[in-house]
Amino acid sequence: MPKRLFALAGVFLVLGGAAALILRRPERPEPAHPLKAFTPDAFFRVVIDRQGSPELALERKAGLWRLTSPVDDLADAKAADELVAAVSGVGIGTVVSEDPAAWPSYGLAEADAVHVKVFSRDQAVPMFDGWFGKPALGDQTLYLRGARQKPVYLAENVARAELLKSPDDFRERALFPDKLGPIQSVVISAGAESLPLGKGSVEWSAAVHLRIADFSAGKVEAGFDHPALIVEAVGSARAARWLIGKPKPEAKGKPLYRYARCDERPGVLALVALSDTEPLIKALKR
Repeated sequence: MPKRLFALAGVFLVLGGAAALILRRPERPEPAHPLKAFTPDAFFRVVIDRQGSPELALERKAGLWRLTSPVDDLADAKAADELVAAVSGVGIGTVVSEDPAAWPSYGLAEADAVHVKVFSRDQAVPMFDGWFGKPALGDQTLYLRGARQKPVYLAENVARAELLKSPDDFRERALFPDKLGPIQSVVISAGAESLPLGKGSVEWSAAVHLRIADFSAGKVEAGFDHPALIVEAVGSARAARWLIGKPKPEAKGKPLYRYARCDERPGVLALVALSDTEPLIKALKR
């Protein structure tokens, strides 16, 4: 047989052997979805812990999500629901290692991983308890190990960005959130001046869409004893009243924010943009 035919025969033998190996290789297992059977209402408490950051805990109380750690505050319902969706959709697939000594290479050492625990109501033992590590196949597939378990798995359909959010990302930013129900009336006031706002007016829209730009910590002279503005909104379900105080001093340049406080959120010192509050203050003085 000519040398060229010998070479071609060798190639076909190699390819045939590779094909046989591929055919004999077991199929990749379908991912298990440990939380898929639970409805969103079953999620009562979610705790996220990573070294170097304060523990983040969200808890459902009276049908509303609250941030309970590192601060106690009303949570943004949309942000909390997105986190629950991210955790509940996790699919646990292939085992890539069973050696705990390999955890650091997968970002699964306690110093590097994100520890996530999910609890149902009245259950001390979490229904999910796992450590998420490095991305494996893009940001939607991460390495995962269960608490007190050795194997490292591929965890699919994980929104990694949700696990890395800060506590402030989960705090309610709207001064008058949806939990109030449709807004029925809005009144702005300061001192002896009071002005009911006409529904649909520019001022009405500005008031009901006020948002927290940032949060402040520590004791400051915020000016709530003589507020520059009080905004009260009554919804079909409940009402809220915010005091808008002094401008927050800036190290350089003009102030950008005013301090704000709500009776319903007593531990919160909020900052609201002057560009949002000043038109309402001017409308009250007309």
